[in-house]
Amino acid sequence: MVKTEDVRTVEQLRFETQGLMVLIPRSKTDQDGVGKIKALPYGQNAVCPVAAVKKWLEVSKIQQGAIFRGVNRWNILQSESLHLNSVNTIIKTLARQCGFDFVDDLSSHSLRRGFATSAANIGADFEWIKRQGGWKNDNTVREYIEEGQLFNQNAAGKLLASSFANKKE
Repeated sequence: MVKTEDVRTVEQLRFETQGLMVLIPRSKTDQDGVGKIKALPYGQNAVCPVAAVKKWLEVSKIQQGAIFRGVNRWNILQSESLHLNSVNTIIKTLARQCGFDFVDDLSSHSLRRGFATSAANIGADFEWIKRQGGWKNDNTVREYIEEGQLFNQNAAGKLLASSFANKKE
């Protein structure tokens, strides 16, 4: 998972046939600023993040500098990068519009946790999840995954499903 505060400029992006290569110049786990390249493959549906970034750059006509920019009340695109706190505000605004009842608990960090959980739920390899999210600590990732699998990897659920199946026969 790539956090928006890590990627700020068009110069950090490289579109490839298979998806998007993103340079993360520095992160919490890379204090020396060595940098890492993350690959984000094209998705196969309407919610493809690579296609969305490509479309945003095309529509906004942004060719250099800040990718994520504010839009003023007259719908004029600003030249400055969004403030880091804006991401959380945008997430909460969209969640309210969707009618979610857990808006106060949402943040950009929720997206990182959700990525780990969702990827694990569809069978992605633990090391792949850890690498994509840039986590160094196995326990952090395991906590995110376990929290999201409380119902679907549940011994009581398995027993109840088995009991129900036996009762039907």
